[in-house]
Amino acid sequence: MIKPKAINLIISCVVMASSCCPEKTKDEVTRQPATDFILQENFSGLMIADTIIYDVIIKNPNPEDKWTEECLRNLKKEQFIDILFESVYEKQAIAYDLFTEKIIAPNKLKQLERKKDYDRHKIGKIQFAESWFYNDSLRLMSKKVISVSLGYEIFDETGNLIGYKPAFKIYLN
Repeated sequence: MIKPKAINLIISCVVMASSCCPEKTKDEVTRQPATDFILQENFSGLMIADTIIYDVIIKNPNPEDKWTEECLRNLKKEQFIDILFESVYEKQAIAYDLFTEKIIAPNKLKQLERKKDYDRHKIGKIQFAESWFYNDSLRLMSKKVISVSLGYEIFDETGNLIGYKPAFKIYLN
């Protein structure tokens, strides 16, 4: 479950990261992930995961699944997704293809979004790439979100969810 504080942190990271990104030329079509960064609040600790990638379901595919409903009850899914899309459209963030790392231009993303299969309301999964740190003496753990990727639901001909396809990735550092 993503708590409202976590969403606010992610949104803050998106805004901060996008305000300090230099303009890209059209020849710069891929991005190398950053490996060094300064942790917030002067946190220091042992890096326990350089990069860990995991999925979070943000849209319950089964309304009968009460546990998932409970886990998602405080998630502002539409607001968060809108913020990510708008940050790309307003050139505050850069969208990347999940597999090729090529830049997806805002106008190309708008074209995709007009297609039936690319409706924002069909986004059901977020994938996070993070670095994890642990301070044993303080018994505190800190996470640094490196990127956020969105995934659209894919259904078979009978309407059963069979998986997800990537929309785009945004780097937050």
